[in-house]
Amino acid sequence: MNLSNLKEKNIMNILVPFDFTDYAEQAVTTALQLAKKEKATLHLLTAINVPLDWAYSTMGAAAGSGMPSDAFMVQMPDIESNKEKISEKLNDFAQKLNREGVSIVTETTIGFPWEQITNYAKDQNIDLIVMGSHGASGLNELFIGSNAEKVVRFAECPVLTLHDEVKDLAFKNLVFASSFYGETAKSFPKVLKFAKMFGAHIHLLKVISSSSFETTRYSTKLIKDFIKPFDFDNYSIHIYNETSVEKGVLNFAEDIDADIIAMETHGRKGLAHLFIGSIAEDITNHAKRPVLTVKIEEVPTKYGVIFPGS
Repeated sequence: MNLSNLKEKNIMNILVPFDFTDYAEQAVTTALQLAKKEKATLHLLTAINVPLDWAYSTMGAAAGSGMPSDAFMVQMPDIESNKEKISEKLNDFAQKLNREGVSIVTETTIGFPWEQITNYAKDQNIDLIVMGSHGASGLNELFIGSNAEKVVRFAECPVLTLHDEVKDLAFKNLVFASSFYGETAKSFPKVLKFAKMFGAHIHLLKVISSSSFETTRYSTKLIKDFIKPFDFDNYSIHIYNETSVEKGVLNFAEDIDADIIAMETHGRKGLAHLFIGSIAEDITNHAKRPVLTVKIEEVPTKYGVIFPGS
């Protein structure tokens, strides 16, 4: 299918980054169910990784901004040849899928995977990225989890991360964990749209920890004021106490046997990311359930500190 034609049509576009692993195949199976349900176009993208020294990168800077190294230029013919083979393999995989009328687009690129994924999603007006991930913990998060974390942080569209295949596409209980301050209202319509696709009940969750104490009365009013403008009544309000926000979200989702967790991510870089940007990424890495992340706009900062609702 001609990629340029997709931009001109009002068609939902779903992207699956595909690396031929079991986790990626599980993501395709789930995305294919969703594509059939929504009559969407399914995009399969394989990004061939490049040497780390291909581009200069610092904390918070986008990789791929430098010049190719001499070593990479020597390897380029082999990489191009490998690209053709992988492209054929990807096309063969797509042809064998039980697509049942779903249009499938395949693309093979060369570069840092997370950067290729986010750039492709932006260029092709992707509505949802569905990623398979085996999660990571400890030191492995620096290596294994890096691509998924960066996609979650930088993608402009919602990202659905899966650790297992979702055989029955029935997200009936959705946990939306948030601070419920002003900037959250900018991301919630995308979560609401996803929930309405499945007729899901939304559990509006505020986790209270020792570092972010609020009274139950204040938090409850905050959530009620937040949800009121959306004219949506299939929800419940929950205030949950835990030692950290991450533990609170994961434990609450387990307590109610939630089908999916939804959170917003700020997509911040550098020091700002170290202060507040890791919760959604940590939950994406550690949750056993599917996690839907939605990027929101930057909030105002003063003196290097984030002021909720300012």
